[in-house]
Parts: sequence; C-alpha cells; structure tokens
Amino acid sequence: MSRVWAFSLPFVLVLCLSLLLAACGGGRLYAMRPAGDADPRTPDGVTRMAYDGASRTWTTTTPGGRTLTATLDAEGRVVRSQLPGFPATDRVYDARSRLASATTGTRRTTFAYGAAGALASVEDTLGRRVGIERDGALRATAFVHTDGAKSAYAWSAMDDLTLVTPPGKGAHALTYGKDGQLATYLAPGASPIAMGYDGDRDLAKITHEDGTATDIARDSAGRPSRLVYAGGEVSFAYDATSGQLRTLTNSSAQGPQGLAFGWDGALLRGGDGDRRRPGRGLLHVRHDVAEGDGERNSPGHRIMKEDGEWP
Repeated sequence: MSRVWAFSLPFVLVLCLSLLLAACGGGRLYAMRPAGDADPRTPDGVTRMAYDGASRTWTTTTPGGRTLTATLDAEGRVVRSQLPGFPATDRVYDARSRLASATTGTRRTTFAYGAAGALASVEDTLGRRVGIERDGALRATAFVHTDGAKSAYAWSAMDDLTLVTPPGKGAHALTYGKDGQLATYLAPGASPIAMGYDGDRDLAKITHEDGTATDIARDSAGRPSRLVYAGGEVSFAYDATSGQLRTLTNSSAQGPQGLAFGWDGALLRGGDGDRRRPGRGLLHVRHDVAEGDGERNSPGHRIMKEDGEWP
C-alpha cells in the first residue's frame, strides 16, 4: 500500500557578502503539511512523497514534475537514489551502518573511519585522498591532502571554529559573541571585519577593514531588501508567490545596473528570464545531465556563459 505526504519548500536565501550581496536559491527545508494544502512559495502547490512498501522505494515529485527515487534496504538506509536523466547513485554501508562507498556511474568515492568511529578519510575515483585528523572531542583539527598539503583548524570550548590555517599560510581568526554568532573575522596581516545583528539574530551590519560599513535592511519575511554600502546600494525584489529572487538592482555613481532571474522550479533557467547585465550578453545556465568525467564536470554541474559558445 502506498502512502502520500505533502511537504512545503521554504526558499533558503544565501548571502554572498562583499560590496554586493547576492541572494540565490539554496537548500530546501522540508516541513510536514497536510496533503492538498498549497504552499504559496512553490509554483503550483506542493512536493509529494510516495512510499511503496513492497520495493521499499520513496518517490518524490516536485511541483515542476521532476521525480527523485530513493530505495531503502531492510535497515531503512538509502542504498540507491536517482534523478531522471542522471546515473543512479549506489551506496554501500559497513557493519556499523556507516557509509563505506558511494558509486555514481563509473565514479566511486570511498570512506574510512577511525577507531572512535569518526570519519577518517575520503578517497575519490581518481585516487585523491583527504585524511582527517581529530582532537579528543572528535572535532576535525586538520585535513591532509594526497600531496601532503595540510590545513589546520582550532576550536573553542563552545565548539566554535576559531582558527583556520591554510597550507603554508597564516592563520585566519574568528571570534564570537555570547550568543554564539560570529562577531569578527581577522585575515593574516589585515584589520578585523566586524559583524552586527538585529533583534531576530539576522545579519544587519558589516564593518570592513577600512572602517566603511555595509548595512542590510530586511522585509517582513526577513529577506534582504536593501543593502547600503560606501559606493551605493543594492535592492532585492522577490516573487510574491514563490518567494524566489526576481531582480537585483545596484545603484551606484556609475548609474543603476540590474540583474533579472528566471526560474524553473528551484533551478535557474535559460531564455528571456535569465540574468542580464547592461552592455553585456545574456547569461545562460545549463543544467548538465551528462555523467561527467570524474573530475570537473559532475552530473548536474551548472555551466554559465554569456551569448556564444559553451565552455
């Protein structure tokens, strides 16, 4: 017997902070809702998940008609998942139910674990290996790459990341407020960058190394609506139904410039709705469904170009 649930898809806004703040679609948080209760933030309602007990398979169908299948083993672990047009991903687990390998087409990634049970290394199909060193609390203190390059990490008693040291470079320092939110970031040889937050704990201000500030205003939904920096400001507009970013406008001394975003469900799409930059070509996004070469072009790799040939 099949069972059906419906889930909402809140749009997660990702902020890229510099002189401009770009908001874009990221991961999705699935929350239980009664079947048939439309979610105004998705194009035509809901995402449905149906479970077939005989085959132990979940089938997820998005409002855009895309489907994802996930097959479970007798222990309830996902052993195979697949999107239409993509190679299936098969997973193997060890005796302690930890992921031992994941294979997509001809590409295989293996995982090894230490005596304490924490992940100790990851190796891809090309033989590139990353080893993970840990402290007594099993926090990662170093990543060691195939060529011996080592990046180091330090943590506070509250498990906040306080130092990041790239291979052969100086340490980057981070401090936190009493509420655990990032307060300052200090790069080697630079002045600190400070962060300030509003009453909802959302980022509201960034003070840069040179003392200039970037202020972030938000709408009633908590999304960035306006960003004011030393050289001008950036405004954001969202779709009233889906909540997805529709336009980004930068007003500066050089005059206003804008980007328009077109979406196909949760994916940026090509065509008239793509991002446009004044005086530049149309910027396209291609969602590549090829198997990939095991290195740069993996399934789903998004390639962006202006008018002309694909790279």
